[in-house]
Amino acid sequence: MPDALQQLLHWSTEQTANAQAANSTSTAVAAKSETNTTASTSTTAAPVQEKKFDTAILDHIMGKSEAVMMREKLAIAVDQEQDLSERIMAMDDFEMLVESLDNAKDMQNMGMWPKVLDLLTDKQDPIIKLACWICGTAIQNNPKAQEAFHAQKPMSKLYSIISSIHPTNSSIQISTSTRAKAVYCLSAALKHWPGAVVDLSDDSNRGWSMLREGLSDPDPTIRRKIAFLINTLLVQSTDMPTEEDAVPKPTPDPEQPNEMVQKMAETRVIDALLKSVVKPSPMDPDGDISERDWDLLEKCTRALVSALERGGLDAEQRRTLGDLWRGWKIDHEWENVGFTEAEAQQAMKLL
Repeated sequence: MPDALQQLLHWSTEQTANAQAANSTSTAVAAKSETNTTASTSTTAAPVQEKKFDTAILDHIMGKSEAVMMREKLAIAVDQEQDLSERIMAMDDFEMLVESLDNAKDMQNMGMWPKVLDLLTDKQDPIIKLACWICGTAIQNNPKAQEAFHAQKPMSKLYSIISSIHPTNSSIQISTSTRAKAVYCLSAALKHWPGAVVDLSDDSNRGWSMLREGLSDPDPTIRRKIAFLINTLLVQSTDMPTEEDAVPKPTPDPEQPNEMVQKMAETRVIDALLKSVVKPSPMDPDGDISERDWDLLEKCTRALVSALERGGLDAEQRRTLGDLWRGWKIDHEWENVGFTEAEAQQAMKLL
């Protein structure tokens, strides 16, 4: 039998014996009192000293609560005196715990968000990457956690990690994989977030500038993720109502672009999308990769059509995209960017 179980059995046996002894003593005292009613004083049962139970035994047998585990893992993660491998392991465990919507919501109640967000400026690149992953997992499709996240004003930290112009955090070189994970976190932060336009516009449109620069990033993974995010922002700006919506959202109106579309046009994000399709920048830091990236072209084209449907392209932009579109028709390249013939024909009508 494991030691913990033996200890629990021994403690239980002791408590049972003590309870029986106390009951016997009380019974005897009561009987004596009844037969000796003239006595001036009554005899009371001697208190039985109880042995304090070590709750660590139950922790060992039943397991700690997830809240306790979250606190312990975060304490290791933020301790810069710990070995890097121990911090990484703790953060991996923490990320798995916040996959639970309830645990992610509890981060606010337990005051964990400031500590987690401080890890975005850690001295170790792997820690920054895992911090982005934790944040993205916790807030993805979780409005309460998303609200708590935004209350800490963390967006500038994400922009600094993602930016290819300033790919450093203090003296720490930020890896491409960490930057990609930061885009994942950014997407989770902005998806269905009502303050997305405001957040991207803060600090002289810093967020919009980051999106625009991301479309010409040296790393193709960053480009694709940014293009996908832009399309997500466009689509959700006029998406269909859900069961929780009190008022149905309007359908896209090319004559009346909404605030999201207007800001993308104003900050030249639409221009950057069009350039990515018509004349993409060479990829990799040395500019050695110049062949077509059909995955990126598909994501950029989808975003352009989403903007077109919402009135985000001016006359010159429509002409440029229209010329390209007709050329693709000749070479049957619509399929290369993931469009069916019916979808392509619908876009042609708008062009």
